[in-house]
Parts: sequence; C-alpha cells; structure tokens
Amino acid sequence: MEDIAALADRAAAGTQSFARLGARLARGVATFGVVATVICGALALFALSGQATVVALVLTVMAATLAVGSPLLAWWRLRSINDQFQTLSSEFRQLFNRDASARNHVIDTVEHGETPNTPGSTPRRGPIGSAGTRRFSAIRLFDVQQLRGLRNITAAFLTLSAFPRLLALAFLGVTALGVLTLAFGIAALL
Repeated sequence: MEDIAALADRAAAGTQSFARLGARLARGVATFGVVATVICGALALFALSGQATVVALVLTVMAATLAVGSPLLAWWRLRSINDQFQTLSSEFRQLFNRDASARNHVIDTVEHGETPNTPGSTPRRGPIGSAGTRRFSAIRLFDVQQLRGLRNITAAFLTLSAFPRLLALAFLGVTALGVLTLAFGIAALL
C-alpha cells in the first residue's frame, strides 16, 4: 500500500487540479457572457426606442446576471481551493488514518491513469475512456459522513459539486441573451 502522506498529497493536488480546471472554464464562460451581454445591450439601445428600450435593457440585465454572475461565483469559489494545499493534505491524512474505505476510494480515483502500460495494451492517460470513467465513478460511493470534522475537504467537495449547477445557470443566461438578441434584431428590422 502506498504511503499515506504521499497519497494525501496526491489527493490534495488532484482536488486543486480539478479546481483550477473548473476556474479556467468558469472564467471563459463569464467572458463569453460579458460579450453576449454587450452585444445584446448594444442591439437593444440602437435598434429599439422608447419604453421598448427600457424593457429590453431590464431583460438583458436579468439574463446577464445568470450568464455572468453564475460563472464568476463559481470562479471565485474554485479559486479559493488553490491556496489550501497544506490544509487539504493534512485533512486527507486524517481521513485516511481513520477510515480505510475512504483511503481505498481515493486510491482508486487518484491512480486511475497511472497503471503502467504493457506491450499490446491500450494506454490509459486519464479519466477519459471506459477504464478511467469506471475508476473515477468509485468516488461516488464515498460516504459523506466520513468527512465529519474535515471542514476544508468538505468545503472543497461542495464547491466542486456545485460547479455544474452554476454552469447550467450560466448556460441558461447565455441562451436567454441569445434569444433576446435575436428578438431585438427582428424587432429592429420591423
């Protein structure tokens, strides 16, 4: 079995890696949301007149709140995980020392792409493909009650699990901005 301190460091590094990847994705979505908001707002200002402009701008702001606010919130939360390597590593060590099943789940997850390749075998480089997905899915069996008293790991896991919902809200906002832009463009042509 692998040394617990090394495994804890790898688990903390993996958590931070997921957080960095999510933060980059959230920043990109927020940037796209800002661009969509500017285009929609500009079209509303230049294409419409009177009270239609006010209504269009209010709708644009509402959609922009989702399109920009959700990914920015996700980015801010995920960014906070990056400065916690030592704390996460220490808490993972505590978790592994008190619970062998948690250690086994993390070993299955952390080592998903590090099996040496034999001649004629298909290389496994990460969580993509059936082997990586099957091993990564072992973390879903992890009992949240095992995290009792481990505040930073719990916060990191909650932040990572909330990320897809925030991205879904951002997608909804960007879609709404696209529909509004199309509607304002059609209204301008009429």
